[in-house]
Amino acid sequence: MKNKIGIFLSLISASVSLFADNLKINEIEKNREFGKISAKNLEIGETGFVIKQLANNNKIVIAYGEFLGGDRVHFLKFDALRQENLPKGKWLPEVGDIIEFKNNSNRALIIADSFEKYLQIEKKFDRDWIHPDLFATVLTINGHQSPLLSDFIEFCEENSVGRIFFGFKNKIVETECLSMREIKNYSFSGRIGELQKPFYSRIEKINPNWFGEGTNEIGEFESYYRSILERQ
Repeated sequence: MKNKIGIFLSLISASVSLFADNLKINEIEKNREFGKISAKNLEIGETGFVIKQLANNNKIVIAYGEFLGGDRVHFLKFDALRQENLPKGKWLPEVGDIIEFKNNSNRALIIADSFEKYLQIEKKFDRDWIHPDLFATVLTINGHQSPLLSDFIEFCEENSVGRIFFGFKNKIVETECLSMREIKNYSFSGRIGELQKPFYSRIEKINPNWFGEGTNEIGEFESYYRSILERQ
């Protein structure tokens, strides 16, 4: 069992270390929810994996770190590799642990209200695009006609997606997938095309649950998604 655990931890390390921007945690605040790093080339809202070095050169992801600006990070729960049949650690971020940013920043999803707008965004940026049909499938399973913040985070974790591009009327807004914070925006004008709710995908109808959040159709496209991005 011990060897199997070691292999498992090594695979985690290998899966998150490519093209990463590695920064060491310099300080942990008393409540242990926040820490400090020597930040460089980071945008507010970017997230990274908090990596703890274990014995025998094994490493494990123990949390997310969201960059808040300056030198401050907020630690968030990491559940992406949760497995009930494996031992559960109770590690907390500590000084000397590494945060690996920009792991999946090239893997991205487009949320647009028409096929035409989707194609324009896809051609405008060089990314490893994840088709919105996959996100629509998550909504179908969850019974949500209107995507919730939790749906986006679930999708991003399970599919290693780092960015979401929202196609609004006059702007394209690039967001960090796990924090759902705006990273950049770009001016945009183009063809609108035939509108589709909650976003363009080849899954034309999502059957909702009987009750609860997400069961109703979204209202106006831009207003609905901006309400998610501008939450406080």
